[in-house]
Amino acid sequence: MLLIVEFVWGAYRVIRCKKVSKTYGSALNRVVALDQLEIQIDSLEKVAIVGRSGSGKTTLLNLLSGLDRPTSGSLSVNGMDLGQLDSAAMADYRLKTVGVVFQSFQLISQRTAAQNVELPLIIAGEPAEVRAKKVSQSLRKVGLGDRANHFPYQLSGGEQQRVAIARAVVKQPRVMLADEPTGNLDSKTAAEIMQLLMQICENEALTLVLITHDLELAGKYTDRQLVMDDGKLIETKSGQNGTVAASVDCP
Repeated sequence: MLLIVEFVWGAYRVIRCKKVSKTYGSALNRVVALDQLEIQIDSLEKVAIVGRSGSGKTTLLNLLSGLDRPTSGSLSVNGMDLGQLDSAAMADYRLKTVGVVFQSFQLISQRTAAQNVELPLIIAGEPAEVRAKKVSQSLRKVGLGDRANHFPYQLSGGEQQRVAIARAVVKQPRVMLADEPTGNLDSKTAAEIMQLLMQICENEALTLVLITHDLELAGKYTDRQLVMDDGKLIETKSGQNGTVAASVDCP
């Protein structure tokens, strides 16, 4: 396994995307989803990837989450070159390095909140007593300690998303990927979920990558917004902390 660890200004670049392209289809009918993309994200940063439908946001998310691989270029996350990982190592990466929160929650309807949160720990082979402690802690972190035995249909949309966040955090990842996490929520609940995500990332020392089409939301809650179009990075904007885009261009 090739490890790439680049330290900068007292932090390190947890995500390094250098000349990454992703294409689909044949040579005669080729679709370029990502085109020589260059992005760098430092540890503990909160970064939003924004852009219209078809800009490449979802493709980038799939690469970062380990569900797909680049056609060309180099993509490293937390020191691991994802293009060099075999299937077993990639599965381990998905299980331990990244936590993903989806717009549609992706909870199993036949399982309770606690059982949904427990699932990645079962896959990881954690002992039952360890699983029980971690699940309880994660549900308390998202304010659902008293909802452990409720099924998804017994929970509001905001509560279901809190369960999804607890499921992502219980693995103790280094990177949180949030794919339109407020897309199915009303504005009040959306604000509560975003505030919770920020708190979780601060408390757990997580790097956050937020995929969204909502520039206002991105500007309010993240340090930087990376604007994509046609598979390329076209603009970088500073967010609530006024962070400049010093690490966008790869050397």
